[in-house]
Amino acid sequence: MTTKVKTKLGVLVGARRKTQNGFEYDDFLNIPYAKPPVGYLRFKSPQPPDPWQGERNSTVYSESNLCIQYDLFKRIPRGSEDCLYINVSTPKVPTVGLLMHLLPVMVFIHGGGFFFGNGLAKFENGPDYLIEHNVVVVTMNYRLSALGFLALDIPEASGNMGLKDQALALKWVQENIADFGGNKDDVTIFGIGAGAASVEYHVISPLSTGLFHKAIMQSGSVLNPWAIETSNKIKDLAFKLARNLNYQGKGLYYGFVPTIEQHFGYGEAFLTEIPYDLLTSGRFNKVPVMRGFTDSEGFIISGLKPQDIKEITMLQNYVDYWRFPFNTSTDTYYYNERFRHVYNTYKGNDTERPAIDFFGDFEFVSGIIISSKLMVKNAVPVYLYEFSYDGTLNLIKAASRVTKKGAGHADDTAYTILIEPRRNLTQNDVTVRDRISTMWTNFAKFSNPTPNISNLLPLYWPPYSTGEQFLMIINKDLSTCSKYAEERIQLFEDIMRKYHR
Repeated sequence: MTTKVKTKLGVLVGARRKTQNGFEYDDFLNIPYAKPPVGYLRFKSPQPPDPWQGERNSTVYSESNLCIQYDLFKRIPRGSEDCLYINVSTPKVPTVGLLMHLLPVMVFIHGGGFFFGNGLAKFENGPDYLIEHNVVVVTMNYRLSALGFLALDIPEASGNMGLKDQALALKWVQENIADFGGNKDDVTIFGIGAGAASVEYHVISPLSTGLFHKAIMQSGSVLNPWAIETSNKIKDLAFKLARNLNYQGKGLYYGFVPTIEQHFGYGEAFLTEIPYDLLTSGRFNKVPVMRGFTDSEGFIISGLKPQDIKEITMLQNYVDYWRFPFNTSTDTYYYNERFRHVYNTYKGNDTERPAIDFFGDFEFVSGIIISSKLMVKNAVPVYLYEFSYDGTLNLIKAASRVTKKGAGHADDTAYTILIEPRRNLTQNDVTVRDRISTMWTNFAKFSNPTPNISNLLPLYWPPYSTGEQFLMIINKDLSTCSKYAEERIQLFEDIMRKYHR
């Protein structure tokens, strides 16, 4: 069954679908939110799309609408430069001429390290769990790798094109979402991994002011070391690639990430100052925030760089992994000894656990908690969580081939969005999934994940504060703790305060 909606750009034909639980919704796929970024628009800021004549078929997902990337599993390139499209899933398109209560909107920004991933494929971004709570769900593509983040400090390639794509998609939501039954004044943006870092970039960018009203960040922050690079290093990578005409692709999809831009007078710069400075000084969009991490974020290093785990375990040279030199040999020795002290307190039998914890803190957790503290100091409500459930839908841990107990990087993903249909879930899997979808949509509706206590949510989630520093532990049961890994996080705070750049 098809359904239609008239937008400012033209008529869209969507499909009436059902979730796995039988909830019906209207689905519109592959809607252009920008002109194809090809030819003279390559490496430039995105431009609004042209209107179309007649009816546009938005019922079918197209692989060709993925942004160009390297398929990590098949080890081949895929996608197209013509990729700036958006999906909208809504419980019900408004009936023309009838007043309708507009619903909260949740806009998902996919992860993938800024070099892979997509927001269009239904088997990777299904709205099922969220839309059953009567919200409008939006997903998007944005340019990746060099096409999205090449920065040469010139107007022709100023950098952060992928983030500017996202901002234009959010502007499209402001201008069009009411046609789908969504409330443009009640928009929550959420993302996982690089998608979470992207969400926080919108929090700190003046270019995104007024385009959203709440933010959810899962396993990612602008303060994570992989989430930003200097334009000089990006230029160096670009020149190395240009010199190697026989380059086969592997390196092309690593290293191109957000950067601090120069002003060129066009009002298009997305980020012109150091994120830490913006957060510290309170110069950011102050919206309610919910964010978190998993209990074993470092599992991703076990899967991608097992040698790093072995080296830390054997040599304990923790300071070798910073991308900048410490000012003095005294600092180098001092911080390495402090790292050895705080990570060698583990008393269990897993000899790799200190290294896994270090990499989890280094790559993800420390930046998330430090950023949360800075937001709270600027009177922003923050709800912090740790996801520690180890269940059937921990798909990223499974892909990393890790067999240890715990939840790996972004393992709450498949409990938030439908990645692939699975029918062999345990009751605990279903309960955790239902809790997450309820808390996430509660936050989108009420700016509070637990506005009411119920059998499903029997515990009140207290906001994070500089004093108690509460966070919610999401396992098969809910619990709370305070001052998470306090000594470890304090060490990272000291280094970031002294060396942030």
